[in-house]
Amino acid sequence: MPEYLHLRPHHLLCLLSFSGKGYSPQFIERMKEIQQAYFNGETRIEIALGVDDVCEFCPELIEDCCDRLVGISDRELDRRASHTLGIEPGSYL
Repeated sequence: MPEYLHLRPHHLLCLLSFSGKGYSPQFIERMKEIQQAYFNGETRIEIALGVDDVCEFCPELIEDCCDRLVGISDRELDRRASHTLGIEPGSYL
């Protein structure tokens, strides 16, 4: 894993509930790696705007948007998560 993970604000919340199901086998494996790095306490997190390390292997990614979401955009999820968590894209955790 890289020294930094680049994560969208709403993916910080996704990592809390990810259980290794859904999407594709390649995505699941990558998500498990990211989740382990996220919780190891040693990996720094850069808050990303747009496609991040989670999106990289997502089979639902079309250009720079998630095609899986219904009724809300991934950008709106990021905006709400940023506001709720008090974080801004470009900041580090």
